[in-house]
Amino acid sequence: TYTITIINVKDLVGNQISPPNNTDQYEYSSSLSEGINLELKVFLDGPYINNSMSTDLSNNSLVPFNQPYSGSPWNYYGNETVSGIPQNSVDWILLELRTNTSASSMISRRAAFLRSDGIIVDLNGNNQITFPGVQTGSYYVVVYHRNHLAIMTKTALQLSESSSFYDFTNSQNKAYGTQPMKSLGGGNYGLYSADGNANGNVNNSDNSSVWRPENGSVGYKKGDFDLNGGVTIVDKNEKWKLNKGKISYVPTN
Repeated sequence: TYTITIINVKDLVGNQISPPNNTDQYEYSSSLSEGINLELKVFLDGPYINNSMSTDLSNNSLVPFNQPYSGSPWNYYGNETVSGIPQNSVDWILLELRTNTSASSMISRRAAFLRSDGIIVDLNGNNQITFPGVQTGSYYVVVYHRNHLAIMTKTALQLSESSSFYDFTNSQNKAYGTQPMKSLGGGNYGLYSADGNANGNVNNSDNSSVWRPENGSVGYKKGDFDLNGGVTIVDKNEKWKLNKGKISYVPTN
């Protein structure tokens, strides 16, 4: 509860109103909730193997402790940092909330980790991703990965502190667009790999400008389309060639 004192109150023609000091009290409450929680499951085509994903990057200590999405095209400057990678992590993921399908309607973003079973977890390994200060409401959810094609929920989801679990992996219709995900077999779907330059299109530039210069190298590389820690001919033949021509249906404007 706050008290406001207004001094030298005057009427419209400039006459001072008596008494000169007027006091009132009011109570303030924020229009924002404590935030919403998001529970998601996604698969990545690159590291996918039999209903799971490999954790070669984290097993070999190649996943950075700082979120990797500060560069173009994401330009996300969040300060997500960890002192240790959560158990069974595949890689970093970037999540985005939109009030409608347009990119200009984005209201919040944050980085998190993708676990081998497809569950996206917070920095502490919790399977609820918290967006502090976001009001309860309907939002489209976008999922980005640094060398896979982004996807977005087919429709807006009702999100709150107790949001329902959303599973992208069990139906092509869970994502926005025309066949926006790759069939991984066994009724599972996931993000297309081999978008090395993250421009939303798997094309020749992903081969010539990303994979070819990095071929033969080891590390946390954009040309490592299968996320095993090394850039080899397998990334080109089994990922890029098979996915060439695929696009992301997430609106960019």
